[in-house]
Amino acid sequence: MKKIGLYISAFALAVGSIFTSCEDDKDTLSVQVPSASTLEQDVTSVVVTEDILADVLYTLKFSASDAKLENDGNADLGYGAYLVESSLSPDFSGNIKSEVVEIANGNNTKTYTGVDLSVLALSLGAEAEKPTSVYFRINHVYKENTSLGTLSNVVELNLTPFNVIPTLNVVSKDGSQVVAKLIYNEQTKLYEGEYTYTEWNFYFVDIITGEVYGCDDDYTKPEDGVNRSYKLVKGRSIGDDYSMWFDPSIRPVTMKVDLEKMEWNYERIATEKKDLTGVTVLMVGDDLGWNDGWAPSDEIPGVVVTKDGDEYTAVFENMELTSTGGFGFRATEPAAAWIGKGGISVSEPIIEGENNLQVSETGVYTVTFKAVAEADGSISYSLSAEKTGNSSKKDLSGVSILIVGGDMGWFDSWKESTDDVPGVKFTTTDDVNYTAVFKDIALTQTFGFRATAPAPTWMGASTFTTISDRLGVDADSGNPYPTESGLYTITINAVAEDDGNITFSLMAEKTADLTAQDLTNKQQGIKGAFDDNSSDWVIIGKVAPVVNDNVYTYTIASITLAENQEFGFDGDLTWVGKGDVTVNSDLISEDGNALSVKEAGTYTFVLVATANNDGTISYTLDASK
Repeated sequence: MKKIGLYISAFALAVGSIFTSCEDDKDTLSVQVPSASTLEQDVTSVVVTEDILADVLYTLKFSASDAKLENDGNADLGYGAYLVESSLSPDFSGNIKSEVVEIANGNNTKTYTGVDLSVLALSLGAEAEKPTSVYFRINHVYKENTSLGTLSNVVELNLTPFNVIPTLNVVSKDGSQVVAKLIYNEQTKLYEGEYTYTEWNFYFVDIITGEVYGCDDDYTKPEDGVNRSYKLVKGRSIGDDYSMWFDPSIRPVTMKVDLEKMEWNYERIATEKKDLTGVTVLMVGDDLGWNDGWAPSDEIPGVVVTKDGDEYTAVFENMELTSTGGFGFRATEPAAAWIGKGGISVSEPIIEGENNLQVSETGVYTVTFKAVAEADGSISYSLSAEKTGNSSKKDLSGVSILIVGGDMGWFDSWKESTDDVPGVKFTTTDDVNYTAVFKDIALTQTFGFRATAPAPTWMGASTFTTISDRLGVDADSGNPYPTESGLYTITINAVAEDDGNITFSLMAEKTADLTAQDLTNKQQGIKGAFDDNSSDWVIIGKVAPVVNDNVYTYTIASITLAENQEFGFDGDLTWVGKGDVTVNSDLISEDGNALSVKEAGTYTFVLVATANNDGTISYTLDASK
């Protein structure tokens, strides 16, 4: 989004005078009188509302003057500066605002967003949300002699400005709704407001600049306590991994944001005890099948709590749990939507695993979930379990596994098969030892597996008890990778233990070296948030490459981007973004989470893909505006 900037001219304008030369000047220049510009507007009426503050709503277009300094042989037409002047008076007798507009490449236009128009009108003395006439004209002045100017015609805009009070919208992680507003307090220099909503992942969005604020890279979710302070980072994108987070069960809270210190904090507002009557709790996890949203099922029904004073109880019977699995709870209002590790006190045989709750010994359990409505409006949760039987060994005969990764294309959800990498089912001869084999898999990067129950939904390196010495483990992602690029046969062995546990091993055998890939028919485009109506990034400008041996050049032209707009490249090749490409242009920044352009404009990108003999692809990127 465009950032607001009002540049107030310090020029003293003497309109209508003709200056030649001055006897006191050491340098004598003969000056040609500039001709007046002709000014046009694209609309005559604008009503600014909050939802269109960042949109371009008004455009002025003016003709260039033929002015120049006659003694300057290098002076081109339009040598002087152009000022867009505005006033609430048709004769410009009152307050006047001036903004310098430099003409570049014959682009004699000035655009205004809803923020620009609102701030301009309010600074001139207009009232918010009331129609008023704002008058515009072009004043052409010399850079070398600012006392000389020639005025254009005047145009009138009927404008209803929005009351642009500095505000941070608290926006849900998917960008679909504004769940709270923090208003700037001139006395405290903080953005302040109350938060009472159920959304626990969110961003702060400045309604004036459009800047998105999220948490910093070292942010961790709070595990105890209710009063917190965290660092902010600007330049985040709606939908990325760095939204803000806090346990919504402690709401309502007061929120304060300090954009000078880049910090936010919240404090609980004392309320009455919550009534949890009717709350339904669902137990979900690796052993039970994860549910991304609230989704009671016939296999894992939700349990409605029973009430005893301020204590509420939900009992889950005959839950088959393994010591290697993990679980948590989803609940309906006013309980927290997600209750897991760090949000609930536990006792043996329930323990806190690496990421979620789990049991210390595999078996069949009765699990008792308790919630206590505290006097200050908070809710405390506790969990106990009793082992009632031993688990029987798992049947993996119907389990399908899909290998995914940078070489194959990452999939965020289970896909039974793709044309390029089909899913593989376990085979067995004794219902104890199971095998799944992937043949002719080209590997150069990290990878992992997605599986159907009762295997873990996601299988990274930590799932496997033993891993082939042909594979390493990436420290950041925790996923395996080939120690040497090549064509592989990948074998997963699984043993169904009598106690219900499953042990997995991962073997890899290199069968051939990789050769340079043929990208001749692989199209590539630029991918970013080009559609304001969609929260998803889309691909535009897909083109086929120009081929020169093993070098493939993709020229993606006429791409219009806003200042600091993030993007990458996608299409028939895997995603190419920050860290994947060598950038050879000063127009492109790598400071944020992705590639971005430093200035708004229309660009041509040249992405060069070099197919290496080891099967990898190297990328370089250039850009022109």
